[in-house]
Amino acid sequence: MEMEKIVVTRHQALLKYLIDNNIIDKDTIHISHANIEDVENKHVYGILPNWLACHAGKLTELQLRLPIEKRGHELTVKEVGFYLVSPRTYIIMEVQEDD
Repeated sequence: MEMEKIVVTRHQALLKYLIDNNIIDKDTIHISHANIEDVENKHVYGILPNWLACHAGKLTELQLRLPIEKRGHELTVKEVGFYLVSPRTYIIMEVQEDD
């Protein structure tokens, strides 16, 4: 059984890029901010802090390497394609340290 997918991003152009490039389908749930319940045991696409990512089943990192002048501005789908670093998928686990 395939893991449920969810996209965590505030960038509408990134969401459209993912759909247009068949990375996700148009019915994939999309949220702009996530909590543990949102990501638990799901395949998450986006950027999450490690404390949250360790609750996801998998995290596909969608990193945009933006020049300073583009930060804080809405991007076009074409710009997303240009600045998107090749997506990489991780499994992140919290490790309990021994005393």
